[in-house]
Amino acid sequence: MDKINQMKEKLNSLILLSLQIRYSKHHPIRVINACKSLIGIDPENPPYVILKWLENFIINYEPDFEAPKITKMDKVPEIITFNQLNKLIDNNNLDESYIYIEYLLQSAAPLSISEYLLELSIKKSYSNFLYCWSAYRIIQSLGEKSGYPILFHSVSSL
Repeated sequence: MDKINQMKEKLNSLILLSLQIRYSKHHPIRVINACKSLIGIDPENPPYVILKWLENFIINYEPDFEAPKITKMDKVPEIITFNQLNKLIDNNNLDESYIYIEYLLQSAAPLSISEYLLELSIKKSYSNFLYCWSAYRIIQSLGEKSGYPILFHSVSSL
C-alpha cells in the first residue's frame, strides 16, 4: 500500500472512532477534519507528525455513542418531512429527533439529510455551521454507509 492510501486509511479509522464519541462542543471531528486538510496539502509527502499528534489527541476521548443501525423499520409515518425534523430540533427534542433521523434514512440519502442539517445550522450559529459542514464532508469522505452516524451528532449540535 502506498503512503497516500496508508494515510487515508489511518485518517478514516480516526474518523470512524470519532463517530463513536458522543457529541459535545469539544467533539474531535472538527480537529480531525482540519488535520486531514493539512495532511492533504502535500499527500506525496504527508506530515506524519500531524497524524501522530492526532492519534494522541483522540485517545483523550472515550467512545460512548453508538448510532442506530440502518434497518427497515416496521412503523414509519406515512409522510416523512424535513419540516417535521426541524420542529423536533427547534423544540430541543433530541430523542424524537434521533428517531426521526432513522425514519428519514428509510427514504433519503444521508448526504441529502446532511445538506438539510447544514442549511438549518446556518440559521443557528457559526459554530453549528462549522460542525455540520464537517459532518457533510465526513459523509462525502467515508461514504453514506459508513458516514451516516455523524447525522445524529449534527442533530445534537443543533
